[in-house]
Amino acid sequence: MLDRNQLQQICDQVSEEIDAIVSIFAENGEIICSSQRNRIGMFHAGVARMMAGEINRYEATIEDAAKTAGVLEGAALPIEFDGSRLFCVSVSAPLNIARTYCRLVQHWVVALLRERALQSSEARFRDVAESASDWIWEMDSDLRFSYLSPRFYETFHTPPAAVIGKTRTEWAGTDVDSQAWKDHLTKLSARLPFRDFAYTGRTGLGELRHLRIHGKPVYDANGSFAGYRGTARDVTEQIEMERALRRAHQLLSDSIETIPEAFSLFDSDDRLIVFNSKYHALLYEDVGVEITPGMTFETIIREGAARGRIPEALGRIDEWINERLARHRDLSEPHIQQRGAGRWILVSEHRTSDGGTVAIYSDITDIKHRELELAEKSQAMERLSNQLAKYLSPQIYESIFSGRQEVKLNSRRKKLTIFFSDIVGFTETADRLESEELTQLLNHYLSEMSDIALEHGATIDKYIGDGLVIFFGDPDTQGVKQDALQCARMALAMQRRMAELQWTWRDAGIGQPLRCRMGINTGFCTVGNFGSENRMDYTIIGGGVNLASRLERAARPDEILISYETYALIKDAFHCEERGQIEVRGIAYPVATYAMIGERTADGAVVSPEEDASSNFTLHFDLDKMSEEERAAAVNLLRAALKTLSP
Repeated sequence: MLDRNQLQQICDQVSEEIDAIVSIFAENGEIICSSQRNRIGMFHAGVARMMAGEINRYEATIEDAAKTAGVLEGAALPIEFDGSRLFCVSVSAPLNIARTYCRLVQHWVVALLRERALQSSEARFRDVAESASDWIWEMDSDLRFSYLSPRFYETFHTPPAAVIGKTRTEWAGTDVDSQAWKDHLTKLSARLPFRDFAYTGRTGLGELRHLRIHGKPVYDANGSFAGYRGTARDVTEQIEMERALRRAHQLLSDSIETIPEAFSLFDSDDRLIVFNSKYHALLYEDVGVEITPGMTFETIIREGAARGRIPEALGRIDEWINERLARHRDLSEPHIQQRGAGRWILVSEHRTSDGGTVAIYSDITDIKHRELELAEKSQAMERLSNQLAKYLSPQIYESIFSGRQEVKLNSRRKKLTIFFSDIVGFTETADRLESEELTQLLNHYLSEMSDIALEHGATIDKYIGDGLVIFFGDPDTQGVKQDALQCARMALAMQRRMAELQWTWRDAGIGQPLRCRMGINTGFCTVGNFGSENRMDYTIIGGGVNLASRLERAARPDEILISYETYALIKDAFHCEERGQIEVRGIAYPVATYAMIGERTADGAVVSPEEDASSNFTLHFDLDKMSEEERAAAVNLLRAALKTLSP
């Protein structure tokens, strides 16, 4: 198994080449290595399914990433070795790039795993070779085993009776009709010595073992043939290692050939080790130049420059070669290279752990042609998005463009806090103003109130002339009670701001100050998209909305009139006074109403909006704790203050 340092190095090297997030996941879907360190330890459900064998790839388009928080555009592939799914690699980049580099990392890690396995096999083979010794065998004149040294029985776990007295073909019993066996038997018949005859035999446990034997004929004192004597050794580990090495080389070649980009690998001496057909086609297509392992990097690029395949090298071949070699040795950022006939190539090179160089050549001609078109479309989309944002509440805009909410006709029942407000006597004020002045005044008022609403997390439903319809609890909510408290704080903030604006409007020549009345109700409403498939509006409907509107119409100038449902939620934090009951069409019973006076401080005192409107005027009282005498005295004081303040 590879250690995490090697995997981390792969993530970092690939990320440096393509400016992407490269991550490797463990069995449970957890990131164990990443080019972006703060992602290590994060969990990915899609990768967990891949590691469990439920899916064989995972991809997220740029649209998928826009719809789901935490999802990035890119691809992920499993890394398998010897039938086991060990890791998963993901590359967060445009999909065409992500797919390519996922496969590259996949092949890279598998190659390292095979290299590690081969190294392990080699180590085991050396251990066996050092601890094992050949065994000795003898045959009689009939070519039947007459003796085998103890090492044979230790290796094959078989008793002497199973071998002594048998010929080699009788004991081996496998593939004895092959040409190699026929040649061997011919030598035995001719009483000739032999070396390195290879064959297979099974142990007493049924295991197949590969043997290599040497032998020479033996004659007695009279010169008569007495049989053969020789040595043998078990080469099973060596044979299996050679086969594994051949398989690894073949798999590496096959894997490299599947890479859609041109690929090449150079050793530490800058000599070509392996490459795919696309590499040859890219460099020397249709010019009849052969590329073979062992060629130096300089020889290859010089051949291309000399044949005019590099436009920037024309008329300055040696100078260009020196520049290219310097870039190749420094392994700087990936660079773009123009290659004739309007073709553009992205060259990415990185160093291997043994000092070699891996190079990927990606044809980006189409990308170059589309860059300008994409940039123009992106700018147009950004302009359009900014314009659309002005027609939608920020929460609605964000939920639509993040993918959390679909733009289709649907609705749902939710408990919301609804706010209505308008300007008292606005019609009379409008009659006294020119249209330009009226427009400026109305836009100023609505802008100020809208800013306060957004600061408190409100969803602005609509503007109705001089009126505002606002609600809390959708698409985002802090809970019914917190939504009601935020609405109450917003209403008081609007009252304070209206008091401040009186002076601004007076200075602008508006003699009659604008006064606002407000209504608040908390209740169940239907909220969602209403209209047609071609034109819809995100709004609220229901009895709770109608009640809030009726409360606003019943409120006095500068008063915030709330329903009992809202009062029950905010009464601990705000001081309110009962205002009696009102009749509301559609509701069979009278509705209790309350006027919201001000917010309570930590010590229980009440702060009215007027108190906070000026740093030179404060008013604190606790109405619940005041006696009748104290209230009468307070009224006299206020009347005296009013006379003093009046011009």
